Amino acid sequence: MANPDWNPDLYLRFERERELPVLDLLHRLADRPVRRGADLGCGPGNSTRHLRRHLGADARLVGVDVDAAMIESARASDVDAKWVHQSINDWAPTEPFDLIFSNAALQWVHGQDALLPRLVECLVPGGQLAAQIPTHTHTAVHQAIHQTIADGPWADDLQHLADTFEIREPSDYFDILTPHADVELWVTEYIHVLDGPDDIVRWIRGSGLRPFLQALRDGQQDDFLNAYTQRIHAAYPQQADGSVLFPFRRLFFIATRAG
Repeated sequence: MANPDWNPDLYLRFERERELPVLDLLHRLADRPVRRGADLGCGPGNSTRHLRRHLGADARLVGVDVDAAMIESARASDVDAKWVHQSINDWAPTEPFDLIFSNAALQWVHGQDALLPRLVECLVPGGQLAAQIPTHTHTAVHQAIHQTIADGPWADDLQHLADTFEIREPSDYFDILTPHADVELWVTEYIHVLDGPDDIVRWIRGSGLRPFLQALRDGQQDDFLNAYTQRIHAAYPQQADGSVLFPFRRLFFIATRAG
């Protein structure tokens, strides 16, 4: 079966659906000049492409991602940006930024109580930290992961991944950020129309399912995927035309540094 590490092609299979939150977040940014912008967790550069279009040709733009394959894919794109292979926690710019942007990446990063204030400190006065975080870990697509883990011979091997994601409540992000910035928060639930339940499996294989598959021993990945797929078929019934509706809840915030 395919390598369960980050796969840019698999991730981009649902590029249109994944980019809707990017466009919505960009639309809510303040209309102010940006000389330096960063895309943290840039992946293969799809979000950075929209950021470049939004900021214009004169802005200096950097894309940061911890995964080598994603950065390689981004560098192969035609997006005008500096690409940095580094974790978000390790990123420490030597000059202030006007905009720090992060789409669907911070859920992978632990230590947000310290990270987010530090990122605000990397902004110029009036600069913005803008982020989107998936918040659907309690929905059927993620509950099926935990049920599949509990019911299989891999339970002990995967138990340590229970805290893979750090996803906080809106009130938590408000309390973390308000001592350092003016904060705007909102939540949007997208209803994606996919061709069938197998597309949900393909979607999650390109993101949230990856660390669990990666931790499985040889020969177990197919068994895990088969068991997981059965649960997804039961949890997401097909519509009359054969499609499935895939609700996807996302949290957004924009923190503007005082000054």
